[in-house]
Amino acid sequence: MKKNAFLFILFLLGVSWATLCAAPHEVNLYGHLVSSNESETPQGIYQFSNGSTAGFTRVAEITAEPNAGAVKAGDLYYVFNISDQGDYGNECYMYIYDPANNYTLVTRASASSSIMSEAQVLAYDPVTKKIYCAYNDAYYGNRLATIDVSHRTRDLVASLDYTKFITLSFNSQGRLFGITNVGILYEINKSTGETRYIGSTGVSPAEYQQSATFVDGNDSTLYWAACSAAQGALYAVDVTSAKTKLVKVFAHEEEFATLWAGSAVVQDAAPAAATNLKADFQNGALSGNLVFTAPEVTHGGQPLAGMLNYAVKVDGKVQATGTVEAGTQTRCPLTTTQGLHDFGVVVSNQAGDGDEATLKHQYIGHDTPGMVRNVRLARGEASNELVLTWDAPESGTHGGYFDPASVKYMIRRMPADTIVSSNATSPYKEVVELSRPARCFYDVIPYIDESTQGMPMSSNKILTGTPFAVPYSEDFSSTSNVIAFTVEDVNGDGSTWEYMYDFGYMRVWNNESAKDEWLFTPYIALETGAEYQLTFDVRSLATEKMEVKLGDDATSASMGTTMLGEFDVTDYDWKTMKCNFKVNATKPWFIGFHSTTTDYANGLAIYLDNIKVEKVAEAPHTGINAVADGGTFYIDGNNLVLTASQASTVMVYSIDGRVVFDGTLLPRHSLWLESGIYAVVVDGKASKVVVK
Repeated sequence: MKKNAFLFILFLLGVSWATLCAAPHEVNLYGHLVSSNESETPQGIYQFSNGSTAGFTRVAEITAEPNAGAVKAGDLYYVFNISDQGDYGNECYMYIYDPANNYTLVTRASASSSIMSEAQVLAYDPVTKKIYCAYNDAYYGNRLATIDVSHRTRDLVASLDYTKFITLSFNSQGRLFGITNVGILYEINKSTGETRYIGSTGVSPAEYQQSATFVDGNDSTLYWAACSAAQGALYAVDVTSAKTKLVKVFAHEEEFATLWAGSAVVQDAAPAAATNLKADFQNGALSGNLVFTAPEVTHGGQPLAGMLNYAVKVDGKVQATGTVEAGTQTRCPLTTTQGLHDFGVVVSNQAGDGDEATLKHQYIGHDTPGMVRNVRLARGEASNELVLTWDAPESGTHGGYFDPASVKYMIRRMPADTIVSSNATSPYKEVVELSRPARCFYDVIPYIDESTQGMPMSSNKILTGTPFAVPYSEDFSSTSNVIAFTVEDVNGDGSTWEYMYDFGYMRVWNNESAKDEWLFTPYIALETGAEYQLTFDVRSLATEKMEVKLGDDATSASMGTTMLGEFDVTDYDWKTMKCNFKVNATKPWFIGFHSTTTDYANGLAIYLDNIKVEKVAEAPHTGINAVADGGTFYIDGNNLVLTASQASTVMVYSIDGRVVFDGTLLPRHSLWLESGIYAVVVDGKASKVVVK
């Protein structure tokens, strides 16, 4: 066809020669703007083209400063920030944003300085799915490493000696290129750090942040958003020769911390996006149809008619092509693999590719069962029988095809980590024989087969096993018994009792809110008629308060008997506390240590260690002549007044053996008694008393 005839056809279609030539080459670039000499321009993500078109479009404002680099990795955008805290040093943070949701902040995670350095440059390898960085170590010079954002570690690859890179960029094949601080282009071996000199770009970068990227489908041209002493500009760098061409000058010397390529720039005469996308794969089949409606208008909003071409993508790769009439629905047959997939449709005409329509995160095949609901563990008819119940999942994990009748349930008993059933039904009952107390719970795992397992859901914990006998002691020197302890964070502030295994004690640390934290011992076998003594060691930082109670379950609601009323803990050195007590039934009992500090501004930490329970008498002394002289109280009229310096356990018996009083008295507090003869036992020491 002659050129003039071809131009005439284009004229009839409303498409210019310049438009047709530009369409395949011009793409959208995205960058994190960190500086501009236009003072009112906020930092954030901006869109511009790799062509000569001027101007920037703000996509999202982001206040986190990427002074330790930023990178788009897969579906997420990461910003690394080092914040100067003055006399308190630096704080390091990793901000994670969701580009598909208007760059909503997913999380801000604290990080160690070991994974970030000032002015480090980052790049994402689309082949290995790893983030690479080039940074300067004060002791070892320039280095190449990978960053594991899940574990927040930076793993060294190699030393780069004296070569300082200011950009890193991977092409679609996973080859790594970098530009140095003197404008030299190198290819870098991502496994060894070995560099291959390509040439000088002829551009002298200044000491500002730089960024560069490849454009999809073109692995030979690197687009560099450069900041030189003279100007900010976009350059096209040929990575085979380092020849560099100025694409356009940035009007306000814009500085970008990172850069990546998006979709092609759509021409006004090209089709708009397809609509009504649906992945129609019936009953978990791997073959089905992508259904969509072709557009009726162009990208520029003009009416569109006639036959159009389309390309269907699965996970970014074209899997099928065809033709469709504008405005009509079509079904494109596809076969794919089981799992999550992203679908896309691009409709095109003589003006080029139109806007891409996407359908994200569609699960094809038999979906993994969702988690079970309402998992609950309770005691059965026998003390060592446990009963586990749950409700079946209502849907698949990813919203895909799900057949409830095909789901089975695996039961794993913890902390033994033992599979006790592979085909359980609710309720599931088990008799658990343990030689010592342990807090037992179960994981319920829904599954279809070995390769299609849902996530486990854990039950509540129940203490089971043979109760501890008296004498009982716990010095927290190992974890073997500590796992049978229970904590209850009543106020839900997240600061509660924690086991400090390096030091061998329990601790509550918090000076930002009041303390309402319980620590419960495992159950201890106690018998009625016997007398016991509890001792334990406490210390504090600042001023703390505590009380100790007794109950028949490891919950604050069950702590019905006060053993030691609220007392102050003000000493840094360990102090031994003690009290005598009795129980009203022979069965397992729990002791609760309750941190109760309300004046949190003057509190900080309370510590607990060396818990002991010993039997001091088989039965209380009720014979009035069997008591000896005590000395921790005196009688003032009808009042018995304590002289002890701390709260004491007091038992008072009448001459005929009746219990008149059994409880705790604070120092200088009094107990009123009728006239008569009594036996008074204070902290295990008995005296005969006559009240006139």
